[in-house]
Amino acid sequence: MRGSKSLLRPLVAALALATLGCGSGGGTPAPTCTVVFVAGTGGSLTGVTPQTLASGASTTPVTAVPATGFTFTNWSGSGFTTTTSNPVTVANVTSDMTLTATFAPQTFTVTFLAGTGGTLTGTTTQTVAFGGSATPVTAVPATGHAFTSWTGAGFTTTTANPVTVANVTSDMTL
Repeated sequence: MRGSKSLLRPLVAALALATLGCGSGGGTPAPTCTVVFVAGTGGSLTGVTPQTLASGASTTPVTAVPATGFTFTNWSGSGFTTTTSNPVTVANVTSDMTLTATFAPQTFTVTFLAGTGGTLTGTTTQTVAFGGSATPVTAVPATGHAFTSWTGAGFTTTTANPVTVANVTSDMTL
């Protein structure tokens, strides 16, 4: 009986290592895991990356910071449930992993409206990327009317016709 207990100890230690996962630990100290955080195109990160921790531990928070003209979308990675939480903390890490912060370019809507006594040619509702330009729209006055100007909040009034709105950084209605 005494000999069988000593035979079981290595087996129990091997099972514990298999359950804990991550790199080699040899039983003592506990195995370690490495979590690498990566910023996709359009952003950066604040926080520590990579992080090496004991199997079963949690990472410290890492924040995805979108660059101007981008929006944070999510964190994703193999063996990780995609999340929109930001900052992100990974709990109970039991395997090495790489998490990527995904960012998307911001887009805005530019809407052109005709006043009384006229119509428009061109695309009157346009989706424009941050810093991009809308395609030209022309005001066509009805018989007996004259075009005077384009106006709108956040837009410098102009008599240009057709009009092209450049460097779009917010939704606009003209």
